[in-house]
Amino acid sequence: MDSIDPSMDLHEEEDEDFLQLITDLSSNTNEPITALARFDVVNGRGQGTMQLSGNKIYRELVRMNKHVYAECHAYDKRKVSKGIVDAIREFGGRFLEYNKQSRTYFDIGDKKALDKTSQALREKRTTNRLQIYTDLAAGRPQTELEAELLGSFNAPLPGVMYFEYSIRMLQSLNSA
Repeated sequence: MDSIDPSMDLHEEEDEDFLQLITDLSSNTNEPITALARFDVVNGRGQGTMQLSGNKIYRELVRMNKHVYAECHAYDKRKVSKGIVDAIREFGGRFLEYNKQSRTYFDIGDKKALDKTSQALREKRTTNRLQIYTDLAAGRPQTELEAELLGSFNAPLPGVMYFEYSIRMLQSLNSA
């Protein structure tokens, strides 16, 4: 019988199980990749990677999640990142890096993808927070999805909610 850590919130335990399940199902392989798919996200700088369709979609998905990320509790921030990574993977996307020697791409795995996504969500944090406070002061209405996620500031939310949010955002981008 598993013992339950009394200091651990029940939601935390469920979230750890959910995060592990998604990690186990991820498409992380060491096989070389020669062709990019529509939702593939390629790490790197410069115009080459910025123009790729998967990178454009990823940047827009990150932008759409910045408000939620900025406003959620610290213990939920990783779940927002995980939701984005999992949504991209759900649509067949991979997180890739280019190997100049072999002239192929390889999947960087979930841990590095999560780290990169968390960093992207933190970029321009001060500017984003100022915009959020300005919008709130001006009475900017939250989207229904934002209200659903941010309506409960006093309790951690299950990771699946952030995943579903990112899936809905990705679906809206895909249909546009």
